[in-house]
Amino acid sequence: MVAMTGVMKTIFVTVNVQLAQTFQVSYTAAAALTGVPLILSSATGFLSLVASRICGKRPVFLVSLLLVFVGAIWNTNVGSSFGQCMAARVFQGLGWGAFDALVLGSIQDTYFVSACSPYFPALGRN
Repeated sequence: MVAMTGVMKTIFVTVNVQLAQTFQVSYTAAAALTGVPLILSSATGFLSLVASRICGKRPVFLVSLLLVFVGAIWNTNVGSSFGQCMAARVFQGLGWGAFDALVLGSIQDTYFVSACSPYFPALGRN
């Protein structure tokens, strides 16, 4: 899921000109289909760290997965509506944050402290 999330973030970067022509918007507006979700994912990454301390990582991952899934399904059915495409991308951006912020901590949780590489702390502990 982490790899799929990483791919979905930048999927529109190479086709901004075609998106601008399809939706009949400026190139900047088409580029916002990538930029706005990335900005939202940075904010939700911080919020997901806080939420994971309160209710655990699993519920946060499940809610984030649901948001990404709803956004992906909605994005497949937008037709030529720029507003719907942006709304779908916003849902995806809201879900991406947890996959960016919580994955390293989840990997570290699977190892005993004595079994961890000395370089693990340099990567950051969630």
